[in-house]
Amino acid sequence: MQQAAAQQDCYEAQVEQPAVARDERRITGTGIGALVAGQSGKDLGDRDLTTAAGAAVGAVAGNQVQKKIPEGRTVTTTEVRCGPVRLAGRALDR
Repeated sequence: MQQAAAQQDCYEAQVEQPAVARDERRITGTGIGALVAGQSGKDLGDRDLTTAAGAAVGAVAGNQVQKKIPEGRTVTTTEVRCGPVRLAGRALDR
């Protein structure tokens, strides 16, 4: 005797996942921070020393700022999920 396959109940479910960081090493934030702070440092005191110090501090700050940006961002996708048909809390077996 051959057993019939169980009926499947399929539905679409919205699934939320953390967004993937595109710049894992945070090079963009580091570079922008170094440029902006280095430019600001150039206008203060000894040009070479303050430019270098500003660039170093700005690089660290920019890196940390970019690190916090992807936190909390999510991507929502739709998945099709299937399971056995349930009747009154029990799976339907034929």
